Amino acid sequence: MGAKSFDAPALLRFLKTTQSRYLYLCGDIIDGWKLNKRWYWTDSETRIIEEIIQKSAQGTLIYYLPGNHDENLRSVSPLLRHKFGHALGSKIKDQIMHTALNGKRYIVLHGDQFDRKILKGPLSKWSDHFYQSLLIRLGLDEKPAIKIKGKVKRFSLAKFLQKQGSAALRLLNNFENAVYRYTKQNGADGLICGHTHIPVIKSIKDICYANSGSWLRTGHTALVETDQGELRLIDWPCSGSDIPLPETIKNSDVKHKDNHITIRAQNTIELIARIWPEQKKKTPKQKVYIEFEDSKPSTKKLDN
Repeated sequence: MGAKSFDAPALLRFLKTTQSRYLYLCGDIIDGWKLNKRWYWTDSETRIIEEIIQKSAQGTLIYYLPGNHDENLRSVSPLLRHKFGHALGSKIKDQIMHTALNGKRYIVLHGDQFDRKILKGPLSKWSDHFYQSLLIRLGLDEKPAIKIKGKVKRFSLAKFLQKQGSAALRLLNNFENAVYRYTKQNGADGLICGHTHIPVIKSIKDICYANSGSWLRTGHTALVETDQGELRLIDWPCSGSDIPLPETIKNSDVKHKDNHITIRAQNTIELIARIWPEQKKKTPKQKVYIEFEDSKPSTKKLDN
């Protein structure tokens, strides 16, 4: 939300059409990078906020797991973080362990926590586990940046993976290797994340790796758990689809909105504006960047 490439009507339709006991918002739900540059918000995005609050009021357990685009949720004051979570009807966690109906345990997080590792290379097994766990718990992970034609920008793994070439493939392999190591170190059966925008359910050796993809114009995917505890990918139609909504959904749009839900949604949007204020000339502190020479990545330190 906050990016013009986000297909808000499609996600709104998905939320209205589905029900679940748990709803995991796996990061980059709000594009703070875009909102910091220019405020952009539509009525469909407001209705998405209302729908999430409505689901929470009806008993759905909602967990918000911040990513790199909404990383400000990791660093704001505990009070502001609590206010945002309460207004949205969600609990904000850096990661969570989900136990499926078949007993398998999955780590759920956004995935940007692995960026430092895939750019700077692996540490020793013990120190890698300790350092990564500490960064995730404290939200202190370094924010990688990318240097292209002399300009330093925030590193976006999803954008980089859209480029063809051996460097992109190598970086994706490094990401999946990091997923495997972290899953094994934490004794889980699999890991669920987003971040790369590449939807997939696959086996990496003896663990399950599942990626929920994204809700941009290029694709609309979500991960769901069946009544048997199996993970499935749903490929949802874009907002221009002529697939009719169920009658119950049509009727719900006609009903008057609950005033309490409307007020909470407005409070949530006001908090979003506070957490991600428009700052056109904001220059974040960067410590690491990656250069590309002949499609081969190399990391360097920036001067403080």
